[in-house]
Amino acid sequence: MDSNLLNHRAEKLRKFKIRQEDLDAVKQTCGEYGISDEVYVTLVGCVIELAEFKHIHKPKMRTGSQKKKDLEQVLIAACELELALKSLDRDGALLLGEFFEKCGFAEDDSDPPNLRSLRAGKNAVHKVIQATLDAMGKMHERGLDKPGRVKTLEDHARVIAIAAINLRNFNIVPGDNGPFRRICDSLFNAAGAGSTAQGAIKYFQKQWRPALKDMQACL
Repeated sequence: MDSNLLNHRAEKLRKFKIRQEDLDAVKQTCGEYGISDEVYVTLVGCVIELAEFKHIHKPKMRTGSQKKKDLEQVLIAACELELALKSLDRDGALLLGEFFEKCGFAEDDSDPPNLRSLRAGKNAVHKVIQATLDAMGKMHERGLDKPGRVKTLEDHARVIAIAAINLRNFNIVPGDNGPFRRICDSLFNAAGAGSTAQGAIKYFQKQWRPALKDMQACL
């Protein structure tokens, strides 16, 4: 590993307060199963990725109910805009239409260009309303609009996938027990992820492992 990459990694370890004793625990666990130093270095990268997700990306994530509220705000704003456009008198419509035309809104018919452009703008707003309603309906159908914690399994499962791919050559089979679970738990502990690897492993087993096995990327 070149010096720039080493310095970058050391900076991240300091930034996310990843303790050396926790990394030593990862190394010790890897040593029990004959994992090479090269793969250990890769697994330290997984620890950094988990810590970065926890400190930077997770706080920005939205719960289902928050996402629903976001879409509701889009819907309200779009409906108010549509109503305001419909309320314009002819002079206002012609004036606004002139600038809609400059923005690239246009439809082909016999109306003056200004009005054609304004109508194209109105149609665009209506499409936003319809798309938002469709998105809210799909969220409800899938049960994604319920309150609760943010969903982190998919993000955590990416680290599980990296571990599974790199542990393949050491005959370590992905699973919710044995060497694989011990190694992954050590990664989650070192990163301060706030949970064991169990949920992420189960997600990986169901969603990603079959395809990776077909590609012979993991056991």
